[in-house]
Amino acid sequence: MSPRILLVDDDPSVRAALGRVLQDLGHPVTAAGDGEQGLAELQRGSFDLLILDLDLPRLGGIEILRRIRTAWPLLPVVILSGLLGRCPAGDLAAADACLEKPPEVPALLKIISALLQETPEQRMRRARARRAGAAPAVLR
Repeated sequence: MSPRILLVDDDPSVRAALGRVLQDLGHPVTAAGDGEQGLAELQRGSFDLLILDLDLPRLGGIEILRRIRTAWPLLPVVILSGLLGRCPAGDLAAADACLEKPPEVPALLKIISALLQETPEQRMRRARARRAGAAPAVLR
């Protein structure tokens, strides 16, 4: 089965457009429009990657990221947000990649592909590096 992706963004046009691109590539996509719904989807299902906006209603992206790293430390997380320039780097350190909105779709797909192809050992090394304070790949 193709890797499952959870897309959490409060902008319906982003969810629709990016969801369509990922589905066309064969990925089952579940979309959530706010932070609480996104966290509930994570608790209900099994996902291989999370694409997360930071500026979300009901529960912000940084708080979701903190909870994910406690409950799902190996889940690859790509931050996709217009707030990267206003967010302290320490808050983004738990992400695996960060892209400014609107993203260049080929760059986003390359990052997604690389994260989904990682072995469990590579994910463990990345998780250890995050805990040691290594910054994610921030692309603007």
